[in-house]
Amino acid sequence: MDDPTWDYDPLTRTLTISGMGNMEDFVQGYTPDTVPWRTLDFKKVVIEPGVSNIGQAAFFICNSLEEIVIPDTVTRIGKNAFYSCDKLSSIELPDSIVMIAAGAFEDCVSLTEITIPAEVVILHDRVFKGCTA
Repeated sequence: MDDPTWDYDPLTRTLTISGMGNMEDFVQGYTPDTVPWRTLDFKKVVIEPGVSNIGQAAFFICNSLEEIVIPDTVTRIGKNAFYSCDKLSSIELPDSIVMIAAGAFEDCVSLTEITIPAEVVILHDRVFKGCTA
C-alpha cells in the first residue's frame, strides 16, 4: 500500500492528494516543517480515490481554500481537518463518511452548505462551532 502523496499546480492553485491509505495526522498550530503544503496558496484540494481519511489538522487555517473534492474512498475526517478555512462555503461529503472528528469544520465562517451523510455514526463535538454564515 502506498502512503498518500501530494502535488501542487500553481497555475490552477490546486493541491492534489493521491495514493492509498490514510493521510498523515498533523499537530495543530503546525509549522511549514510539519505540513508540507502549509505555505502554498491553494484554492482547491482534490483528494483522489484510494485515500481513506483526511488527517488531523491537514488543512488547519488554510485561508485560501474555497473548494474540496472528496472521493467515496474517504471514511473519516480528522480533528480540526478544516479548522478556520475562512473561504470554504460549501462541501459535499460522500456517503462513505462514517466519522467526523471534533472541530473538523470549526470556525469556517463562510460555510453555508453541507450535507451530513446518513452513514455518519460518529459526529464529535464542535464540528461546526463558529460557523456563522
